[in-house]
Amino acid sequence: MKVKKHLLSRHLPVFTYSEEGALLKDQPFVQNDCYYHGYVEGDPESLVALSTCLGGFRGLLQINNVVYEIKPMIVSTKFEHLVYKMESEETRFPIMKPGFVQEHFEFQETGNFTLKQSHFEGWWIHSFFVEMAVVVDYTLYNYFKKNVSKVKEDLFAIVNIVDSIYQVFGMKVLLIGLEFWTQRNLVEIDAVQRALRDFCVWKANNIDARIEHDTTHIFMQKTLRGLSGIGFIAGMCRPHFSCAAVTFANKTLAIIGIAVAHHLGHNLGMTHDTILCVCSAGYNRCIMRHDNPPIAKFSNCSYSFFWGYGVQKAKCLRYTIYTKDIFSRKRCGNGVVEEGEECDCGSFQQCSRDACCLTNCSLSFGSVCAFGLCCKDCKFLPSGEMCRKEVNECDLPEWCNGSSHMCPDDVYVEDGIPCNDISYCYEKRCNDRNAHCRQIFGQTAKNANDNCYRQINTQGDRFGNCGTKGPTYLKCNMSDIFCGRIQCDNVAEIPLLTEHSTMHGTRFNNATCWGTDYHFGMGLPDIGEVRDGTECGPEHVCIGRKCVHISRLDSNCSPTFCNLRGICNNKHHCHCNYKWDPPNCVKRGDGEVFLFLSGSSYIEHSQRHGLPEVVVPLKITYNGSGVKPPGWLSYSLRFGGQRHILHVKVNKLLFSKHLPVFTYTDQHGLTEDQPFVQNDCYYQGYMEGDPESLVALSTCLGGFQGTLQIHNVVYEIKPKSLSTSFEHLLYKMVDDTELPPKRCGLTDEDIARQLKFLQESVNYTLKQSGYIGWWTHRRFLELAVLVDHGRYLYHQSNTSSVQSEVCMVVNGIDNFLQSLDVNVVLVGIEIWSKDNLLPTTNISILLEEFCKWKKNSFNTRLPHDIAHIFIKENYGRLLGLAYVGTVCNQLYNCGVDSFLNDKVQEFAYIVSHEIGHNLGMRHDDNICKCGSKKCIMFPSKTVTTRFSNCSYASYWNVVGKVSCMRISPNPENIFRQTRCGNSVVEEGEECDCGSTYTCAKDPCCQSDCALRVGATCAFGLCCENCTLMPSGTVCRKVENECDLPEWCNGTSYQCPEDVYMQDGTSCTGGGYCYEKRCNERNEQCRKIFGKEARNANENCYREVNSRGDRFGNCGLTARSYIPCGIPDILCGRVQCENVTEIPFLRDHSTVHWTRINGVNCWGTDYHLGMTIPDVGEVKDGTECGANHICIERKCTFMPSFQNDCSPETCNMNGVCNNRQHCHCSSEWDPPHCQEKG
Repeated sequence: MKVKKHLLSRHLPVFTYSEEGALLKDQPFVQNDCYYHGYVEGDPESLVALSTCLGGFRGLLQINNVVYEIKPMIVSTKFEHLVYKMESEETRFPIMKPGFVQEHFEFQETGNFTLKQSHFEGWWIHSFFVEMAVVVDYTLYNYFKKNVSKVKEDLFAIVNIVDSIYQVFGMKVLLIGLEFWTQRNLVEIDAVQRALRDFCVWKANNIDARIEHDTTHIFMQKTLRGLSGIGFIAGMCRPHFSCAAVTFANKTLAIIGIAVAHHLGHNLGMTHDTILCVCSAGYNRCIMRHDNPPIAKFSNCSYSFFWGYGVQKAKCLRYTIYTKDIFSRKRCGNGVVEEGEECDCGSFQQCSRDACCLTNCSLSFGSVCAFGLCCKDCKFLPSGEMCRKEVNECDLPEWCNGSSHMCPDDVYVEDGIPCNDISYCYEKRCNDRNAHCRQIFGQTAKNANDNCYRQINTQGDRFGNCGTKGPTYLKCNMSDIFCGRIQCDNVAEIPLLTEHSTMHGTRFNNATCWGTDYHFGMGLPDIGEVRDGTECGPEHVCIGRKCVHISRLDSNCSPTFCNLRGICNNKHHCHCNYKWDPPNCVKRGDGEVFLFLSGSSYIEHSQRHGLPEVVVPLKITYNGSGVKPPGWLSYSLRFGGQRHILHVKVNKLLFSKHLPVFTYTDQHGLTEDQPFVQNDCYYQGYMEGDPESLVALSTCLGGFQGTLQIHNVVYEIKPKSLSTSFEHLLYKMVDDTELPPKRCGLTDEDIARQLKFLQESVNYTLKQSGYIGWWTHRRFLELAVLVDHGRYLYHQSNTSSVQSEVCMVVNGIDNFLQSLDVNVVLVGIEIWSKDNLLPTTNISILLEEFCKWKKNSFNTRLPHDIAHIFIKENYGRLLGLAYVGTVCNQLYNCGVDSFLNDKVQEFAYIVSHEIGHNLGMRHDDNICKCGSKKCIMFPSKTVTTRFSNCSYASYWNVVGKVSCMRISPNPENIFRQTRCGNSVVEEGEECDCGSTYTCAKDPCCQSDCALRVGATCAFGLCCENCTLMPSGTVCRKVENECDLPEWCNGTSYQCPEDVYMQDGTSCTGGGYCYEKRCNERNEQCRKIFGKEARNANENCYREVNSRGDRFGNCGLTARSYIPCGIPDILCGRVQCENVTEIPFLRDHSTVHWTRINGVNCWGTDYHLGMTIPDVGEVKDGTECGANHICIERKCTFMPSFQNDCSPETCNMNGVCNNRQHCHCSSEWDPPHCQEKG
């Protein structure tokens, strides 16, 4: 399970009433990190909704269609909980039927029986938000003894349950406000239906004006004549009907949560289930049944009704205003100019450097401005000074007016103005089909011919249509075929698209038509629709998927209206030429000038960087259909003549949690420290519109610092000094113009010499393949970094500064290696703080000596996969040097990198190149390609972020032979300091009862972590009432027929170690016990493919497992799958039949289906490099013939598997356990169960 991030509004308003009836509003602190949701392993349809706010677990568990309620056991010292099965006779509650009001039910049921009779899961997977307000009536307020805090705790737990139940719809239920009727009920709660109507009227007149919401529910303690509650059907988003009433009387939290979910379902358009409705195979007791059973699943009918109303008509569900992840409190000194402030220069240190703004957020004496595009040196720029350049030929420049620090609003050319010869400007874009295809499918792609549009867009499916109407795709009329979905040709590479996107290719009359899909409800921009304003014929453009005449875009403004001295902008005003004044460009003056300029407006220097552009990143908050996955942040930047959107998230696995930093004292003594390392300010991501883009940023020092790559161009970004408006400098990085260019220190001769003793073979078959997506499974590269004395002095002997720089470099390296699916983890830093321990003047000698020194002085201190030393030494043309193919080889897994300046991202590229050598990569030659002109392993210094096909081939060749990179670093994020009172029994403690408060309730343990007087134990399975349980008491029951029970020995609080039946013992279904499991084929098929599945016949095993591919094999070597020999076919991959539903498997899993001689054979794949359990291999211990079982994919004769222990060894008074000892029956003593005891 994991924490829910969006459950309660950040500023949750709570309304109460004074004794005089006055409305009071409060925004109390709400703990929002203790509400969890998740699933139960082994049941993909399970549901978990728990709260830990009050200690322990409170909430609901659903597994195998049974719902349980869990809550902490009172005064338990062993974290015990009570679990109630909500269907058992002991816990059955009086039947509480739900009610609903249908006379206002405006949504007419479509009668779409196709939907109703379809499968019931996975219909709706895109995001919706229900913003829910709750009113607590006077009866419930009194029931909780007027304790508002206690009511809130229960309400939050209930909303957590409701939110978890609705996750199957991709829906978030967000509690945005509470009201307590603290003096009296404000509507009469007697006749149920009249009470609901009165409450809805009161809500519309009162709550609606105070809180923006989608629905309001009133909770009460009063019984409702046998009803669990009542609500309006299809009332969502309709102010007078978006409400329901639910009673708490005689119900537990889990039951209430299910009842609220039921009545919220009515609001969303769901009626009660009929006999046609099912929510799992043959199971018709679903959440919307008339008697509101304790089940948390929706039926196929409920999905159909939700589609009909919730999706198509309840528009308010698509928007939310509570998705901001950063809360900024208004105050002077936060660097943001807010209401009442003239400026805000930030901290005292920043303000001391600001000539225009004072620390009290007012302008300094003589200053008229402090920030803005029209402010310079604390003065307004003169009228006519350009403050915003045009970004393309459909944009217009803006000028300062001389009286404001702000640049005027951004305007652009009026829609319909011709551009790019045959296209038209529309919403600041020149919409050209060829450019559109290049954006999706790469630089070689172009617009397809007319046949593609005619054939595809007339089909009316998700790949070719002219829009949607409800759940239906609209076919394009012949006049509109060019306005449906874009069709492209000459596609040379497979694009990397966002989640839920699909690319398709179709061949018609020797022409290949490429396009993308878009289906109803996707929360992503549709990159494949023909954009409005795109030309679709002579003087015709696409608008709303229709091909219309250009006159449709006409306005009152025209060149004539501007007296031919200007052009019309998007506001239908004249944008006048230079020296002509608006509004009609009649009079001369300081008017604006219009210039058609396309592309970038800056000139590059013949240096590493061009002239910088000044950019201001603007945070984007996604609403409604544009919601990003949790953890992602989005920013808008304007540079290079265009607006770009970047999406980033924190790089969580970058540094070792306890990062060791080694330095040296004046006496050359080695010291180790584990300083605090800020690890939540390093970000990775991509640029929207370019699936091969790369973003690597650090925000640790304020602002953005790092690398952006888009469309094969690399930029470096860093904060602008002394900026008060979050300005940044963006440099376009260009290749070296030095002659000769700088290069890697490895020559072809060096590589050949190294490979003699490394004996590497090169896979030319791989080299000739494509370069993308060869290796899709995670590897972890543990990197140690040494920093030489020169670099230490460069940072003025500031260890913290060195650490920060190393962390930023490693973040950049990690980004470069992401395309290999390699996570770079910094495991340690050593700084030569006194002097260099090795001579550094010759790079070749240094590499050799560094590896020797590392072997003798460093390897034992800090385990690592690769170690590199950062040197401030100029080696002329050489940038670095490393051994080839030596990762995991502790003698040669090292490299040297020259770091002379402060260009962190440029240096990250250099180190990535040298690490590439460690990973087996040679320098690229003419046959090597990566989709851009040069690749990372090009011999000379270049600007790129991609590895070539040759690099992938060499990497594959090495990584298949080493194992160190397969081991994931410890992902634990919590550092626990050893201390008494943390509820963990540690060395020197007899017990640990936690806080003083919890210890006061503990009868066995004192707050000093010692046992109380008279107590012999405080915890453990063999401890009860502070006393050891008597010998022979069962402390661990059997889990299955292959398990064995354990008993207390009377002298310890711990239960003996868990033991189980000896491998090879017979068990149910003709199977055999093996490692505590009864391995039986039918059961394995049911676990994968559902309850109806069963083991397939031998033909399936023979045909599939003898192929030797990822779907049928008897194991794999480093690079190939092993076909099963005929004796071993039953020990390869399990084959199943009678599969009635597609299983829900983990990422990287594939289900396959093969029909052989009229028999359906179902199985799963497993390929090299997958780091998840293989659910489809035949388990060891599975029967494969008479007296034969499978062991390591071989069918093994049982007698060769037998052990020294047998029932006879135990004198038939016990069984053999996994340690080959006798596990004696009751009243018989070990070791051979001969004597009673």
